[in-house]
Amino acid sequence: MAAIPEEKASVGDLLSEAKPDAYGFPHTPYPSQLQFMAAVMEILEAGSMGILESPTGTGKTLSLLCPALSFARRREKSLLVQQLMPSGLEDCEAWAQEHHRLAAQRSADLTLQRRRQSRQQRRDRARRAVAMAPDGKQRDKMRRLAAPLHAQTQLLDAAFDSELSLEAPLRLPQPELPTTRPLATSESVRQEAYRNKLQIIFCSRTHSQLAQVLREIKRIPEHAVPEDLSVVTLGSRSSLCVNDRVRSCAKGSAHLNDLCRLATENAGAGKYGLSCGLKKQAEVLTDAFLSDAMDIEIRDADFVHSPTCQHLERTFLMYTDLPMGEDALKAKGWHKHEAECDPHLGYAWTEEKTGNTKSKPIVLYTTKGGQPSGVGITVVGYSGNDPLPKEQMQWATATPVAPSTIEEKTANLDVAFRSGSILCSGDKAEIKSQGWHRGSCFDGMGWHWFLDTSKRDGTMSWMAKNLFPVVTMYHEGEINAIFFAAHLSQVSLPFIKSNEWEPSSLTNENMCKNTCDADCDFAGVIDAWSTAHIYFRSHKEVSCPADLKCAIKFPVTASCCEVSRAEDDDGSAADGNYDGDEDDDDDDGWTSCCEYHHKGDGDDNDYDDTASAMADRGRWPVGGGCPYYGSRGAVSEADVVLVPYASLVNSEMRSKLGIRVEGNVLIFDEAHNLLEAINEANSVSLTCAQVKSSVDDLARYAKSYESRLSPLNALRLRQLRLFCAKMHHYLGGLESPCVQTVGAFLVSAGADNFDLPELAQFLEKTELPRKVRGYMESQAVTTGSNASSIYAVAELLVALQTSTAEDRLLCQKPDENSGGMTLKYLSLDAEVRFREVLMGARSVLFAGGTLTPHAEFTPLLQGRGLPRIFAGVHVVPSEQLFVRFVTHGPGGQQLDFRRDRRSSNDMLRELRGVLNTAAASTRGGVVVFFPSFEYLGQVASSFTRGCGGRRVFQETREGSSREEAGGSLLQRVAETIQKEEGAVLFAVSGGKLSEGINFQDDLCRLVLVVGLPYPNASDLALTEKMRFLDAARTRGSQGLSGREFYSAKCMKAVNQCIGRSIRHARDWAAMLLLDHRYAQKDIAGQLSRWIRESAAPGPFPEVQSQLCKFFAARREAEALSSEALSQ
Repeated sequence: MAAIPEEKASVGDLLSEAKPDAYGFPHTPYPSQLQFMAAVMEILEAGSMGILESPTGTGKTLSLLCPALSFARRREKSLLVQQLMPSGLEDCEAWAQEHHRLAAQRSADLTLQRRRQSRQQRRDRARRAVAMAPDGKQRDKMRRLAAPLHAQTQLLDAAFDSELSLEAPLRLPQPELPTTRPLATSESVRQEAYRNKLQIIFCSRTHSQLAQVLREIKRIPEHAVPEDLSVVTLGSRSSLCVNDRVRSCAKGSAHLNDLCRLATENAGAGKYGLSCGLKKQAEVLTDAFLSDAMDIEIRDADFVHSPTCQHLERTFLMYTDLPMGEDALKAKGWHKHEAECDPHLGYAWTEEKTGNTKSKPIVLYTTKGGQPSGVGITVVGYSGNDPLPKEQMQWATATPVAPSTIEEKTANLDVAFRSGSILCSGDKAEIKSQGWHRGSCFDGMGWHWFLDTSKRDGTMSWMAKNLFPVVTMYHEGEINAIFFAAHLSQVSLPFIKSNEWEPSSLTNENMCKNTCDADCDFAGVIDAWSTAHIYFRSHKEVSCPADLKCAIKFPVTASCCEVSRAEDDDGSAADGNYDGDEDDDDDDGWTSCCEYHHKGDGDDNDYDDTASAMADRGRWPVGGGCPYYGSRGAVSEADVVLVPYASLVNSEMRSKLGIRVEGNVLIFDEAHNLLEAINEANSVSLTCAQVKSSVDDLARYAKSYESRLSPLNALRLRQLRLFCAKMHHYLGGLESPCVQTVGAFLVSAGADNFDLPELAQFLEKTELPRKVRGYMESQAVTTGSNASSIYAVAELLVALQTSTAEDRLLCQKPDENSGGMTLKYLSLDAEVRFREVLMGARSVLFAGGTLTPHAEFTPLLQGRGLPRIFAGVHVVPSEQLFVRFVTHGPGGQQLDFRRDRRSSNDMLRELRGVLNTAAASTRGGVVVFFPSFEYLGQVASSFTRGCGGRRVFQETREGSSREEAGGSLLQRVAETIQKEEGAVLFAVSGGKLSEGINFQDDLCRLVLVVGLPYPNASDLALTEKMRFLDAARTRGSQGLSGREFYSAKCMKAVNQCIGRSIRHARDWAAMLLLDHRYAQKDIAGQLSRWIRESAAPGPFPEVQSQLCKFFAARREAEALSSEALSQ
């Protein structure tokens, strides 16, 4: 294996100078964090590359950001001066060098001044847009962004309080929109000022991970970051589109691109009749993105519920207008309680002079100037019950503003419309949360959104105590209504004496009609659900889409769900049947929320940007200006650009998104996924069925339109049809898998005489894929895939025309049940191509919790000198870790779980003995990782009645979805551990549960990894990659050999499995690696440093004795800690 010198976690001189606050770290850092930050700063100052490994739970993201932002603040001017200095001054006289230096400084000062002026002008425009937006949408105008888990910007109210301090009326005159006012700084001058701006480009696998980066940035003190810090998160239309009508019509990302372009160009979007004017307002959002970091918040998971109040009414089906503002309240006889002005709500108004009563529980709030500022309701704890469960009391107002005459226990639920400084000069408080679950649509209300406060990931535990007691309703991207929910009946008897709650309580069944989820069955409801609806505009203005399936049609259309969702047994369906084509053909990067989805894997169900998926990852469909175009406009001027891997590693996407790598700092977090992302972003898959569909689609299209085309375009269309027909004939005739070079494939398919660049250019210039799709939809033709397969053909043509001698075409069946061959274009030297991009960056940092073996990164590092290698220690003390290589089983047999030996009776008997004994001695969760689903199933059949007296749960191939990985499965495991003090979870190395899931604290006290999870050696793509690496090694390359690459994939999976268990400094766990091969030096050397340093080999009886002592010591330490805290 190519050796890369590794430097341990000591950085000598830098450490001696580093102080706890040297980089703006928000709290006192651990020594390992100081070491990590010093290493980062060393790499940045040297303009070099580095590999930085720090175990999970050590604050790695913050330790990356603090020195990077500190460096950008401190070195911005000096680096700019260096760029402006002419080259070749070494031979000049001293006075000439000084002259050029002073000239460069003056030029740098002017450039920085222009940047500040441009930023201030943008900030002023953003504030004017908020304060002067028409139709009374002052603050909400700038908050219309794709919010949770897509990490797009939301403005904090505090940024614009100064603009609203005069208590401007809700409806202002409609001035000229700020977007029509040009910047005082000309566009050309502004572009020149930002041409060489130093940027931090921070990359991670998913938007949810990037959202965490944003939360960490907000923690860093302002003095430690660049002046007027701006952060922009890039994504595709799939993740940023906020036009619900366009999204609901789209059948995949490529279709969404087409509809977006047509709608924004007022072309009507074909048969859908769509239009979208949000692109015209994109510059307003660009201004917002580039305002101060303290003014702008890019949130992955928090949504600020701040409705624009144009109208107030209450009570479903018995609509009653509520008074708007102080004058209307007085006219209606409401009473103002002036003794106290709550800084978050304002002054309270109640219908009764004495305050809240059981019959009049609603409270309205106004600002000092008399404008509406909030609404609330009092929940009564009838029959000696608590008004809300303790889990919900955190959302109740601690000190109610309005007095109350109610004798029973009460809780006040309040929703504020405005921020504090426009109420009574107090601090602001906002209802914020994450991971909302979209439910059904009601006429008059809109789409319901629910939050489970115990999960916050879009899934529901169906425990009444965990339901956020305010359910929000949205229509066309704007908050339209809310209802307060209490699972203790609030209805007065008799009904004629209605107390402003809905006159009829809801059963669990009826409450679940709001959720569009067949699994809904709230546990813990005391008697029935009570609801009280508040509308922020007239219910007459809101109606649901006509294509929904509605459970109720009279007296109103209600409980409406998407057809696929309404018919799906598990309630997890979506807006449309999306295909697996995740390649944005225009100017998008590929994104997903919780996992990296690559393009072209042939899985028609891989594309998950559906309604339920949006809800699962917390995406909130809010309206307004277009964040997709707004964020793109802000890229060149941003201080920090957050981008998913898939949008950066593909050259076409990188160019279209406007990402400039040259001279900037590149940070790849969670870099263990980077190499796979690079290879997958440069690969293309095309099934035989897709090729056949393309042939049929093109034939139908040509029959109607070929006569109208120019002679050249008609010729290209015939050539394209013939090309697709030849590929279909070739793939359909193959009986066995094969691997070919590009040239050999084209000759075999009889397609070597086609001008591929001309065909690719024809498809791009004429936008033929979009036109073919539109025609097929207009003819109501089902093409075999939800998105026209011609998109996949276009992608393959682009790849073929830029192919090299190292590219291969693989023809194989994806599985035994597949009906035809799949063609996969594989770029074997994708890392080498991407290395050319990295060469232009000032510094490149690869960071992660498990990056061992480091030699895997060699193809990306050549040409920049030796990288700086940092292998950090864990913040967890060694006594909280127990790692053993178990070489022999309870019966004395050597443990060897190689593919040809692991199913023997001896190995199965030894494994059962290990699992039963270890599980019985573990109080808490036990997670067992198997090398494959097949072997998991074989072993699990022996544990149908439990393992060591513990219930057994298992990950399944069909159920290893995001929902199961992060939701219901782990919820069941956690509940079992809490009730029974233990549970066992069987999972698979490389599966969903082996990466990105936090098994912290009692959820996992013991991890067992069974065998070494080597990938399938017969996989064609893998074997071709190994051959390529061996050939490169023969030519003198310093990268991995084929065998080393094969081993690295295995050990990276092992490191990921083990890393799931220790998640913070107080956590502790034991790890058992079951196989005698782990004790071998070459295998152990590929484990992460913190694992290696704690590990020791031994037979299971000896290990079990040590394990029991470790558990006893940890429980004793926990008991002493709890006793000390109680005292």
